[in-house]
Amino acid sequence: MNFRRKAKLKGRGIAKSLLGLSKRERLIISVIALSIGLFTIEHFLGISGIFFILSLAIMTNVLLFFSLYNDLQENFSWQIFILPFFFSLAFGLFFFLVPVRYLTRIFTTSLYGIGLYSLFLSQNIFTVSSIRTIALLSSARTVSFIMTLITYFFLSNVLFSLHLNYFFYVGLLTFYTVPLVTHSIWSHTFEKKLSANI
Repeated sequence: MNFRRKAKLKGRGIAKSLLGLSKRERLIISVIALSIGLFTIEHFLGISGIFFILSLAIMTNVLLFFSLYNDLQENFSWQIFILPFFFSLAFGLFFFLVPVRYLTRIFTTSLYGIGLYSLFLSQNIFTVSSIRTIALLSSARTVSFIMTLITYFFLSNVLFSLHLNYFFYVGLLTFYTVPLVTHSIWSHTFEKKLSANI
């Protein structure tokens, strides 16, 4: 019993110390952790790592929530989690179509880290600008638009390479098209209700 209590207190202490970091430090730590995760999955697990890509995409949202925790307490918008999730999913799946070379993997992982960091910063701007006006909003929208195009391109390439039946193809295409379009509309309107975006 005493051991459990100590473990709980230790876990709370770590969480408090991590939340005590600045927002930028938390974003950088999150991006580094996710980049290492992507490289590990692709380099050490190979094709079997495809099952861990979904967990990497979910972990992206968990770390984004952790990084923007203070701002999300004031103004929570579930839409900010759409694009980071699909960006990690797209990069993770597209990685399997890239030639298996060490330098290529390092380059792709670096590209993922830079893209994810800029995406996290734009989601941060969206979260804050829905409360007050920010001058960087137009650049955040541009970054978000570019990342949406890259994500859509990667996911579509993966989907085309599978050579699926027409109905499966349309279903999977709809699976990622509708959320990405929803996020794009939200980034301009900041309407929290999905019905308003529709």
